Amino acid sequence: MILAGYDSVFRHLRNEVSKRNLIESPFTMIHPEGIRGIFNQKEIDEILRLTEKVLAA
Repeated sequence: MILAGYDSVFRHLRNEVSKRNLIESPFTMIHPEGIRGIFNQKEIDEILRLTEKVLAA
């Protein structure tokens, strides 16, 4: 799964993460545009689905 490396990030930010965070640090440490500069649209959609699941948990 493409998100395996971000699993610990999501767990750490679980109570604080929002979609906006995905275009901020730590994601911007990899690319200035955050996930938009790293992943294609299909992968971004998957990340957003996972984010929604984490926020709902």
